[in-house]
Amino acid sequence: MQILKRLLRPLAQVWRRTIEMKAGIFMAQAVCGDRKEKSCMAELAPTVSNVREWRADFPISQSAFKKRIFEGNELFELFVDQQAICYGWVAQHGVRIGVLHDLQFKVPDKAFYIWDCATSPAFQGHGHFQNLLKAILASHESGTTALVAVDSKNYASRAALRKAGFQPVFFYFSIRIFGAVVWSGVVEEGKLKKAQPRFDQLNTGLEIG
Repeated sequence: MQILKRLLRPLAQVWRRTIEMKAGIFMAQAVCGDRKEKSCMAELAPTVSNVREWRADFPISQSAFKKRIFEGNELFELFVDQQAICYGWVAQHGVRIGVLHDLQFKVPDKAFYIWDCATSPAFQGHGHFQNLLKAILASHESGTTALVAVDSKNYASRAALRKAGFQPVFFYFSIRIFGAVVWSGVVEEGKLKKAQPRFDQLNTGLEIG
């Protein structure tokens, strides 16, 4: 059996490079007035910072950091004992976002988009990402909506998002063959739709969640 697996491994690698299918869940959470209460901010503010200056320990280059800031993104970091252990980027309204393959959308008015989040491996599984999400929500005005797209196989992030109050809006997927996208779809309320038109609707004032 092991010999057969070794023989088939190159074929499996070729198959993955030839046909690629990825899927995710688009989620939303309304920012309510009670998130702006002083008690909530007092609890979260000492451990979460909006970082505006690049550091050498960031996972992206200084030029990439400045580009993200220039385009309308903000970086939030959660600290434990003065050590940054969790971060997440937030795109404000008007920023164009690439979601999956060639799918993209523009962050609507009165909304913001949370993306490129990570927690240091040694600190995973302790609720830090959930606390970061709560702090990001608390930093935005009541009446705005937080948006996020999460890989369908990222069960840990999906659980943290649900605990922070995020609810699924629709399921999306994209199929790519030899590097070319052949179909992108959305499943919403049991109906299959083309994906890009649905993402375009996010900026037309229609209900998003």
